[in-house]
Amino acid sequence: MDFVKIAISIVITVLLLRILMILMEVMQAIFVESFETNLSDSKNFNRYMLNISPKVLKLKVGEGITDSLLLKQTYLSHLKPIPSNSTAKIALYTRELHRYFSREGLIHLNSIPTKFVMSIKNLEMSMPYTVDDLIVLNIAFIRKFPNYINKKYLETLIHEKIHVIQRTNQKKFNEFYKIHYPFLFKSIRLEKLPVKLMENHMTNPDNNFDHWLYKISGKIYVPILEVQDGKLIEYAYEYPTLTNKILLKSVLKYSNTSQSHPNELFAYTVASQIVNGNLDNVFKNFLLTV
Repeated sequence: MDFVKIAISIVITVLLLRILMILMEVMQAIFVESFETNLSDSKNFNRYMLNISPKVLKLKVGEGITDSLLLKQTYLSHLKPIPSNSTAKIALYTRELHRYFSREGLIHLNSIPTKFVMSIKNLEMSMPYTVDDLIVLNIAFIRKFPNYINKKYLETLIHEKIHVIQRTNQKKFNEFYKIHYPFLFKSIRLEKLPVKLMENHMTNPDNNFDHWLYKISGKIYVPILEVQDGKLIEYAYEYPTLTNKILLKSVLKYSNTSQSHPNELFAYTVASQIVNGNLDNVFKNFLLTV
């Protein structure tokens, strides 16, 4: 009799686990369909797709496609939900991210949703980035996440959250940049970038289609992100002739981080200061207006 009860209990437990697994698979499928549909219809995402040069398709998507018509479909197929075995870690870091914003008096920024998806197959060279209102983390990056708060990883997430905030407030950020970064000359639409430069340019989705020209020592430069020997390199082309190509860091020594766009300069600086508890009042007072 006891054996029968035990057997029935085991069968019921197995059935419940199976039902739970099916429900999780259904919910995951709904989530995948939801964010893929939202991205597919997103103006930000579709504009980004249109601004990826055919010459860098393989680097962007992580596999050898040559037809731009396949780009959107392939790109979306390389975005997945955060795996169930990593959601607890991501939730832990999200809570800590919100705590750090609150600690700096920026609690209002926590009302902006912090949403994550996972990239696979070396999408965007496996780097963290944002598209629309999503923070994208590569599968290899997620696997390395510790179960405790590591400030290096936390800083990366704060950096990407800042890019999401920039995207919905880009005009306000641009006005701040004009005052804060003295080397900025003017911004042009990414679509207005000369074809010669656009062909090899690794369009950064976090730049939000504003391409800034820099004025340094009386000369105007176009900063461009290119790939050389598998590494991203920031170059500066003299404008408007585009004949002289030099390393950006040879003429601009404002930061040791990425300098090709003020969105990156701001995100690197502010994320680092928030994590280290020394946010400059200039940045804090600005962010209070966002």
